[in-house]
Amino acid sequence: MNGEFKDTVEEFWSRDILVECCDRGPAVSVESFLNDLRSLLEADGCVYAYRSAREALRDLLRSGIPQRGSKVLVSSFTCVAVAQAIVSAGHVPETFDVANREGAIDWELMAFRLKSGYAAIVVPHLFGVPSDFRPLLSPAARSGVLIVEDCAHSLGARIGDRVAGTIGDAAIFSFNYDKPISLAGGGALLVNNAALAARVKVRQPVPDYESELKEVGAFLNFLVQRRRGFGREPLLRNIQRRFGNLLHQDRRNGLFCAGGIGPIRSALGVQQLHQYRAIVNVRNRNAERLRSALGRNTWHVDSDVRPAWLRQKITLESADPETVIAKARSIGVRVGRFNWAATIDGYLGLPPRPNSDYLSRHSLDLPIHQNMTEPELGALISVLGMDTARL
Repeated sequence: MNGEFKDTVEEFWSRDILVECCDRGPAVSVESFLNDLRSLLEADGCVYAYRSAREALRDLLRSGIPQRGSKVLVSSFTCVAVAQAIVSAGHVPETFDVANREGAIDWELMAFRLKSGYAAIVVPHLFGVPSDFRPLLSPAARSGVLIVEDCAHSLGARIGDRVAGTIGDAAIFSFNYDKPISLAGGGALLVNNAALAARVKVRQPVPDYESELKEVGAFLNFLVQRRRGFGREPLLRNIQRRFGNLLHQDRRNGLFCAGGIGPIRSALGVQQLHQYRAIVNVRNRNAERLRSALGRNTWHVDSDVRPAWLRQKITLESADPETVIAKARSIGVRVGRFNWAATIDGYLGLPPRPNSDYLSRHSLDLPIHQNMTEPELGALISVLGMDTARL
């Protein structure tokens, strides 16, 4: 699946495996995939398949919070899709800042803010690193505030002795191409709170085999073309123009998953979940190598968590991000401000939060996936080391 460059996140399936899953698809049920997902999460709650994590969050908030126009607290430094889901659910997002430029969150402060009449809070577990939000649990329970864990980046990471996603009232997961597992789109909703599960109105469209086969084929073509364009910007712009309408549809429906998760994606999901722990071990080793080499400039990790790293994050204080991006590109590695080049405050018409705004302008995503070789990691460390030596 690799193109000329190493992507920031890459799948751990090949075209041959995808073809095999297409052949096996009719024999694999969506329930089989969801059962395996529940097992990985060590979850007792209800798990539902969705076309996207955004739709899962929207439906959860729409049916889980009775009063329209309720306030939902969300990190300024997160995907705009989270804010869009809150708005489309009929509620009002309000943002909070991270506590420092490494992405730590002051959950004691957030617990105090919950007294101000919020109906829910979305907890971000970013880049495969769960945030230890347990100080919220008692205040949220007293105030009747729903805790929703955003696990789009974090699958199988742990907080204490629990798997991230199983501690709050509910959690959302994403299966897009740049997520912990890739199903050519799709997502999942986990509801841990029995009273909430009784209120949630879930929609789980299941595509027929032929429709899903077309969607997966379109995704594969997109992925190949996209990665062939790395390093050849005019070609990439042409691809973006050619696929412009389709990409716009992706943003609405969740990357090529208009029909939902069906038998083909379920077969691919089962195949990946069975390998996932071994893949996480490789990603964690690569992430820790970068963290050890680059020190305090990397993403914050709370003391009582175990990450399932998706990508490493570095904050630049003196180096120019574009210079570092260009140097990484010269060694064939895709580095950039992908998550995220802007905070959600601008989308919401709110003033910027200082630390989140700084992260959006000065932090870079680094690949640590299972296809990164030792020489590539070493070359990346050399590039970053030269530009961060003064930090």
